[in-house]
Amino acid sequence: IGSNLVDIGNINLKAEQGYQIDFAYGYNGKDVSLEADGFYNHISNFIFADRTDSVSEGYPVYEYVSSNVAIITGVSAYLDIHPGDAKWFEFDNGFSYTYSHIPNATDSTQHLPWTPAPRLISEIKFKLSDHPNSILSQTYFRFGMQHNWAQNNVYSALNTEIPSAAYTLFNAGIGTSF
Repeated sequence: IGSNLVDIGNINLKAEQGYQIDFAYGYNGKDVSLEADGFYNHISNFIFADRTDSVSEGYPVYEYVSSNVAIITGVSAYLDIHPGDAKWFEFDNGFSYTYSHIPNATDSTQHLPWTPAPRLISEIKFKLSDHPNSILSQTYFRFGMQHNWAQNNVYSALNTEIPSAAYTLFNAGIGTSF
């Protein structure tokens, strides 16, 4: 129960080997904190589950295979606005983008499976002042939004993945300490 696929291993696969280059810049000030990061991964013998034509007991069958080379690159950024003179307010934002591809692959197999879509997450938090005689402390209200862009860079061979549409989620919450 709970499984919706069948995985088949492969003892003949070579171990993955790769190198990664990262860069990052960060700043942490009285009113603002920010960070920007980027990365480049070059992986030889990249191992992943590839869908086959087979079905087992109604479930699709995936077999572990490897590509000669896989490249994964991406960027992320974070911005936190927390005014020193308004400790009751905080505004957090984060963005991430990952791009993956297999060089010299066909259109349906040129992107690595399960690469996430670009995403933006924002949250506003309002903090209430603590009162000396209260059993509650660090009480806050928060409102957030997560936007995921469409993901069209998918591994589409044998319908392993299908493109996803853009969507936005909203959330709200309250928290406190006793």
